[in-house]
Amino acid sequence: MHLRCNSVGGGRVTPYHPVMPALLESSEQARPLTIEQVEIVTETNRRHDVETKRVEYALNGIPEYWIVDPENRCVTVLTLNGTTYTELGNFGSGDTLTSALLDGLKLNVKAMFDEAEAQA
Repeated sequence: MHLRCNSVGGGRVTPYHPVMPALLESSEQARPLTIEQVEIVTETNRRHDVETKRVEYALNGIPEYWIVDPENRCVTVLTLNGTTYTELGNFGSGDTLTSALLDGLKLNVKAMFDEAEAQA
């Protein structure tokens, strides 16, 4: 199973670029899905990326978003519950990331960060 993401504006996923649409492919079929928002934490704007964006996305009704923290090699997955987010999980290098929105998604967090570093 592969996850391909296209950032708005093309190219690499960068801070403030929502990832949409994403295409989840399996050997049986390909189906379009949407990851509403992926936020890449930057050291120069950590507080804004983690705190302010959470409030903004909740106010805009984004059903799920991921906070990707390259420095700590972890991904926090948040799901909207009414007007606030509930943490689905904080996934580190030894974990397999799952999503409430992307049913069946299993992403090896260590492999994801290793691949990103290799491409940098």
